Amino acid sequence: TDVENEALAEFRVAVAAAGYRGGELPADMDTMALRLVKAAKYDPKAAVDLMRMVHEERSQYLPIREADVLDDLRLGFIYWHGRDRHCRPCLVLRLGRLGPLPHQK
Repeated sequence: TDVENEALAEFRVAVAAAGYRGGELPADMDTMALRLVKAAKYDPKAAVDLMRMVHEERSQYLPIREADVLDDLRLGFIYWHGRDRHCRPCLVLRLGRLGPLPHQK
């Protein structure tokens, strides 16, 4: 909508003004821009703060390496199965195959 497009334009200006990563919207945040703006209730400065937090968290924990989840994959606890209606891969977690948690032992 026009309101969303205007809010995105204001967000991009706020990103440039904040100077985060050279004033450019990080590539992995580009697809999330509208989601960030809406989560910040259309406040561009709050959206920039939220983007920083999300980007730093994602940079710290992603991408997930196969070696990190290989044991879980072998148990059948976690696996990829098809795609959802937006063509995103579906990750299935079967908690029953996880076994007892550390505090239950």
